[in-house]
Amino acid sequence: MKNWKKILEITLFLCLLINPEVFSNSTLEKVPEKVPEKIKIEKIQTPSEYLQLLKEKETQLTTLEKDLKQQEEVFKNAQKDFEEKQKEFLGQQEKFLGCIVEKEAETKKRLTESAKVIQGMRPLEAGKFLIQMHKEDPKLAPLLVTELPSAFLSKVYNSMPAENSAALQKDVILMQK
Repeated sequence: MKNWKKILEITLFLCLLINPEVFSNSTLEKVPEKVPEKIKIEKIQTPSEYLQLLKEKETQLTTLEKDLKQQEEVFKNAQKDFEEKQKEFLGQQEKFLGCIVEKEAETKKRLTESAKVIQGMRPLEAGKFLIQMHKEDPKLAPLLVTELPSAFLSKVYNSMPAENSAALQKDVILMQK
């Protein structure tokens, strides 16, 4: 039993050494301001004083309730505004994503139509066309190449100079990664 008392005294002493503010008055002063005072019955002498104190407490409670209701109203209004803005944002997001999907579909359609036109050319002409396109727009040519059938594409690659064929094939591989 004596050991426990000594251990407790030592820990309290160490706590005071480490942080002396633990037991100081400054921590007690940090109590919130709007804490209602406790009713001290010893000071009340007559029933009228007790009624007066009760009326004061009642007015304090009603003002606190009014403040709370106002805060609730502000919160509800802020929540409604947030929900409206969220709905508006989601609508704009859907429109934006719809535009992106439409553009991707249009691009895919144009690539398919261009690939059909290139496929109608002779391999030598198609090779020259793809070389020129690759020089002008290095991102578009690999996209067109991916739309062409492999049998026709091998003939086109064979008709091209080796360095142009290798550069185009390299860009196609890098695009697919």
